[in-house]
Amino acid sequence: MSPSTEYLDMDKNDDVAHKNRGMYVSHKCIAICVILVVAALAIVGITTKLLTEKGESGTAKPAEPIKPVPALPKNVRLPRSLVPVHYDVELTPRLDGKFTFNGSVAILVRCALETWNVTLHIKDLNVSDVSVSESNAAGDSHVEHDSYDEDKHLQFLIIKLKRPLAVGPTTPSG
Repeated sequence: MSPSTEYLDMDKNDDVAHKNRGMYVSHKCIAICVILVVAALAIVGITTKLLTEKGESGTAKPAEPIKPVPALPKNVRLPRSLVPVHYDVELTPRLDGKFTFNGSVAILVRCALETWNVTLHIKDLNVSDVSVSESNAAGDSHVEHDSYDEDKHLQFLIIKLKRPLAVGPTTPSG
């Protein structure tokens, strides 16, 4: 079979394709786009004006002064007069609703320096009763206290005693 020598002119109408190449937008489409852009700018401007608070004089209202954050105490260490030796902690959790607990603690401390008070950490605890006992060669004896106060800033419980604790083992319990 011999190759055909017939000329096929399939690109005869190609002149029209060359003329219509590119992107064409109608005048109607351009007008709609311009109207939408102007409407969007107007909405942004009106919203900005409505959201900006103005005073009677036309100036912006001054912002409220910034309240300083309360500083944490610099030294929340317990006094060195009492040194903890042993803790007995008893907790009864309440799992209904608020997840609170009741409990008690007995703390054996060594009195390193004579002191008129017992200071303990009590962050977020409610204390209902305290007692202090003193151990010596004669045995354990109850130590009377004038009062006990909470220092909320330092998160301390301070038990003020009627007499000083002598150097040696002592048991504050609550």
